Amino acid sequence: MFASGQLPRLPDGTHTAERGFDEQVRLTLDNLDRVLAAAGTSRTKVLHVRAYLVGIDHWDAFNRIFAEFFGEWKPARTVVPVPALQFGYLVEIEAVAAAGE
Repeated sequence: MFASGQLPRLPDGTHTAERGFDEQVRLTLDNLDRVLAAAGTSRTKVLHVRAYLVGIDHWDAFNRIFAEFFGEWKPARTVVPVPALQFGYLVEIEAVAAAGE
């Protein structure tokens, strides 16, 4: 399954662009978890992640949070530094995961 770009919006649609980078990444990964569950899959079936980060200086923080989220599971990933994202967010994440049994 292909999960389109997830942003750190709350489930009710509330924007969170004013929050810090670490919190935005965690919120975005929480949203990815919800999308994966709705598709009948999970983070342990994610094959590839593409993350867009505003600014290269967030790379280390992203690595740390990404590793915490996936644990022993190590999907392939691409990190793309960008100058800006929609709504002023600092991160957007898309993923490809295996679905079914």
